[in-house]
Amino acid sequence: SETVLEVLVFFDTKIEIYLPFNSVLLHMAKEIYPVKFEVFIDRRYGDDGTLVHRNHKEALILDPDKAWKQLFQMYSRNTVTSIHGNEIVIEADTFCIHGDNKNAVYILEHIHSEMSKNNISLQ
Repeated sequence: SETVLEVLVFFDTKIEIYLPFNSVLLHMAKEIYPVKFEVFIDRRYGDDGTLVHRNHKEALILDPDKAWKQLFQMYSRNTVTSIHGNEIVIEADTFCIHGDNKNAVYILEHIHSEMSKNNISLQ
């Protein structure tokens, strides 16, 4: 986190930074840069709000309906259910899906359909 921030400051970059809610880098950068909160609809979260390491067998959400339910929870209640079943507070300005998720296209198609059914539009 320190290195990333040092590089941004060195190059005098005036950009908005997309960061995970409650991340170390967020706490370091928020006084210097405008920040936006990025959440991931196809990843599991730990009880501390960080992403579960990709080596964990359940780190990725591959099921389109589970990804939709996570997105809807994040969108409507500003919470996410951790991998241990605990509901934690999370803020989101942008919702991300990983392009390397083998089901990304199916997840996005399902989410698009569910958003239409629920009159939701994200920008």
